[in-house]
Amino acid sequence: TEADLEILHENLDEYRVSDAPDRALLVNRVLGDLTALRDEGDDFDKGEARTVRSKVRKWFDNQSRKALARFMRFTRKWSARNVFYQENRDKIMNLTKQNSGAPPGTPVYFGYLQRTTTELMAPVTEDEMAVLQETANEWSLRGPPREIQ
Repeated sequence: TEADLEILHENLDEYRVSDAPDRALLVNRVLGDLTALRDEGDDFDKGEARTVRSKVRKWFDNQSRKALARFMRFTRKWSARNVFYQENRDKIMNLTKQNSGAPPGTPVYFGYLQRTTTELMAPVTEDEMAVLQETANEWSLRGPPREIQ
């Protein structure tokens, strides 16, 4: 009924921020509130109470998931090394292909890819590394430029 839904909505925010034991207590409290709305003598028997408790828990879970999904944002944590790789990608890939002699995508190629990136990053100064890290922080916050995405 509408009164039942009102009770559920009143407790939804508390359910969302509660941990599992507190949620169980909240569901039991809501079940008590729902029982109190019934006419005298029209209380839930044990079987009905179990079913209603399950439905209340399911309702809360469904409502909580929707709210989380609405605000979910996929992010990537960028590092200075990732930025360096993206800015020097073609050079790194060509050198890796030369050094490994293996086609891109193979385990040997990936092993050389890490080594090549490390070798090319070795001469990077602290100032350049700081700029790379600033770029990484910006990309983590706002996302990388379109051509890199």
